[in-house]
Amino acid sequence: MKKYLILLLITVACFKSFAQQSAAKLLGYVTDENGQAVPFATLRFMPTDTASKAVAERISAEDGSFVMDLPVGNRYYLIATGASYTPTKEWVEISDSALHITLYKKTEQLETVTVKATVPLVTRKIDRVVMNVQDNALVAGKNSMEVMEMAPGLFVDRSGSISINGNSGVRVMVNGVLLQLSGDDLTSYLNNLRASDIQSIEIIAHPSAEYDAEGTGGIINIILKKQRTAGLTGNLSAGYSIGRYPGNDQGLQMNYHNNKLTLTGNYSHYQQKAFNDIHQSRNFPNDGLYAASNLIINRYNGHNVRLGATYDLSAGQYLALGYNGSFNHSSSVTHSTSDINYPALPADNYSSDGHFTDQNARNLHNFTFNYHLDTDTSGSQLEIKADYTMTHDNSSSLAISQDYDASGMATRDSSFRYGMPNRDKILTADIKYMQVFSPTTKLHFGGKYTGTEIDHINNFTRILDDNWTADPSLYYQYHYREHILAGFITLEAKVFNTEIQLGVRGENTKTSATLAAEQNSVNENSYFNLFPTVFVKRDLNEKGSNYLSLSYNKRIQRPYYNDLNPYISYLDNYTIETGNPNLKPQFSDNYEIGLTLANKYNLSIAYSDFKDEISQITHMSQDTALVEITRGNNGSTKRYSATLSIPLQITKWWKTNNTLQYRYEDIKTAGFAIKQPLVYLQTAQDFKISTTWSANLSAFYLNHAIEGNIFVGNISKVDIGVEKKLMDGNLKIRAGLTDLFLGRNITGTIKYDDNEIFLRQARQSRMFKLSLTYNFMKGKSFKTKKIESSSEEIQSRL
Repeated sequence: MKKYLILLLITVACFKSFAQQSAAKLLGYVTDENGQAVPFATLRFMPTDTASKAVAERISAEDGSFVMDLPVGNRYYLIATGASYTPTKEWVEISDSALHITLYKKTEQLETVTVKATVPLVTRKIDRVVMNVQDNALVAGKNSMEVMEMAPGLFVDRSGSISINGNSGVRVMVNGVLLQLSGDDLTSYLNNLRASDIQSIEIIAHPSAEYDAEGTGGIINIILKKQRTAGLTGNLSAGYSIGRYPGNDQGLQMNYHNNKLTLTGNYSHYQQKAFNDIHQSRNFPNDGLYAASNLIINRYNGHNVRLGATYDLSAGQYLALGYNGSFNHSSSVTHSTSDINYPALPADNYSSDGHFTDQNARNLHNFTFNYHLDTDTSGSQLEIKADYTMTHDNSSSLAISQDYDASGMATRDSSFRYGMPNRDKILTADIKYMQVFSPTTKLHFGGKYTGTEIDHINNFTRILDDNWTADPSLYYQYHYREHILAGFITLEAKVFNTEIQLGVRGENTKTSATLAAEQNSVNENSYFNLFPTVFVKRDLNEKGSNYLSLSYNKRIQRPYYNDLNPYISYLDNYTIETGNPNLKPQFSDNYEIGLTLANKYNLSIAYSDFKDEISQITHMSQDTALVEITRGNNGSTKRYSATLSIPLQITKWWKTNNTLQYRYEDIKTAGFAIKQPLVYLQTAQDFKISTTWSANLSAFYLNHAIEGNIFVGNISKVDIGVEKKLMDGNLKIRAGLTDLFLGRNITGTIKYDDNEIFLRQARQSRMFKLSLTYNFMKGKSFKTKKIESSSEEIQSRL
């Protein structure tokens, strides 16, 4: 590890030496009187207020920013203009800090015709789909999870897991930083992240070589709205929800900017109570019939803190420090009843009744460091990121369980308890450089080191002779070490109206897993892989609104750390879940071709081929009659899909966005093989009632789903909502109802060893939600810089 850090320091020093010899560029920003960005504004820097020829002219980007290379200390007469804005004319002096320009909207209106440009909900780039959430009425009142359900080809299952075109293993980032949450904690966070705080959502089904090769499902990157007002800005929010049980959330976001220093802070808290009602039945050894009922009551209580500080060393050079803290506690109480009946021998019937109590306290600390340098005025830049993450999980479980014979007499006390403290540490160092040769020709290259340490202890005790007694056969310590050294190079170019992006990434991985138990073991592995990426975009007309796109990439999905841990978790008295320390990575090759018309209608056809697929394995132990659920490299999948997206403006007050996807799955595992088509429909309807009132409806339908060896019947969801704006839009009140017809309740079948488990499940999905958000601001315009994490991909496996 030392040699990697020394190499990184030498590289940084070389780049720093190069940067000191390069000219720095100066930045500026154009906003309106409300602090919102003004895109494509024209800026003319005149030597005098009577001159007819400009010294320099600039056009602001989509986020209102622009670049100057004028001498510091000079004064110019600035003429700034923009569509539907009153021209601004003023003297400005060039300094080494950002130049802020304010344009004011015109008050006069046309008597007969008003032309208003709107950004479509979905736009496409060469390597991603972008949902333009900001100020889009289709998503008003929704949270980020509900917005993602509207994205073409994206599906959120009943447990909150996200897939793109049917490919699971999707990673979720916010402003390029991986969310430090998983499972129900991640779902709660996304449910509490409001669409009003989001600028856009990027769906990257096939990431380029610049991203880690980890994750066969792709990446979702949520871009939050940028704060551009100097002084103090922020917002307060509160929400309440009620289904069978209530929930609430509160949040405070604050930003402060003064000269070269920018400080950001965010605190959120959520509490939620939910239920999960599961009924299952299956065959039992010796011609028996097994039926079980599990009612699970879950409680969640979480605090999340994000802090950031950015200091501008010069106009094109800054340092940034960040901290993310997550402090979550969850608990579940399961009442499980099981009945084993023998129709031919009813005297042999027996049953069990158990209460399973699980507690989990998880603390996460994440520290990030960024260094950014613009090395020339054409857009070339150097980025250095370092990241350190540590988590501490303390899980425990208590099972109080009794077995009864056919007459109802207690025959056995099978109570047990176990504790599982867990500590994780991740260190990453990342360096990237982009050389811009022209606006259409760019070269990216860089390297990354990742070091991971996982330490886990399992303590197990059970009732023996009416006393809690440690069971040494189930005690173990598990230590996992992983080192990944990666490098990439990517070239972007445009030839004959065709954009081309070619890249390759190499990753060398070394792992060591040590199990200290009754039978000790050490499992070491080392492998190197290349991951090529190809993106092509061909314009079909002069405007570039009609185009063809092609893409290919190769991806890897390393096992989640928890899946490598040889834990044992009791779901009920006759069903256990275990880890598998012998898991290997799975690989996928992904292809896609797309046709886009008028920058909004899209048809895409995709194919993915998964090898050594990590999938769920279920089998029954003939000795104990326990059903054991684990994961293994026992599958391969060929997935074909076709996706059609059609947005429509039906009337002036009614617009809609619709997606139809057909998918064909060819799945082979050790337990079954199946070929099956799937149909997925999405729709979003927006109704503009007045300038302050709006309503929306969104829905989806999936004819059936396949999750590992679980085959689920049709799933649907219908959400409705209304929104009211007050105080010039600074106060927003939203009310909505989710899963109106309880389409999220499912029936399904689990296939294993030529047997089947029949499953019915109901969750707390129909809920009424009420939320209030108040925005406040004061000061001059500015732009906060994004503080990134270099361990985005690796943390998703925690």
